[in-house]
Order: sequence, then C-alpha cells, then structure tokens
Amino acid sequence: MDLLAERGRRVSVDELNTTRLLAHARKQAVQRNLDDIVIVDVDAHHYENEHYSDILPYMENDVFRQWTMGAIRCAVARRRSRAARIATCSSAIAGWTR
Repeated sequence: MDLLAERGRRVSVDELNTTRLLAHARKQAVQRNLDDIVIVDVDAHHYENEHYSDILPYMENDVFRQWTMGAIRCAVARRRSRAARIATCSSAIAGWTR
C-alpha cells in the first residue's frame, strides 16, 4: 500500500517504518556530532490572540491597533447580549472608517 506525501510523491508504508527512521536519524546524529549539542524542542501552544492586552501597547501602527481593539471589543460583546454586541461592533466598525 502506498501513501501520498505532501508533494505528491508516493511513499510506501515500509518507508514509514519507525525503527528504520530512528536508526537512520541516529546514524546522522553520529555523523554530525549532534551528541555534543544541546537540542531543545519547545512546543508552548502560545496563541497571541489570548494576550492582546499585553501586545497592544507595543503595536506601533495606530490603524492596526484600532482594528485589533475593535475586534477584541466585538469578541467580548459576543459573550453578552445581542443589543450590546450590535452597539459595540457597530461603533468599532465606525471607528475603522474614520
């Protein structure tokens, strides 16, 4: 059975053999002296949109800052009543066109 790789190349299941892949990786690590180098793989799952309040003071472009603040206000308003959402998002959009 063949699988299709990301660039359209056919890959056999045998090529995906973990034991072979790790053995090859170990061989390359020895060839490249990677035992002498500290390698750290950090996967932080950080999303900038969760920390806009920390980022906004450093955003130099006034237009982008205003768009971002308007989007944040709309997102917060979505959690509230329909009337609050319409009022907040309408004023944010009006601010974009000024």
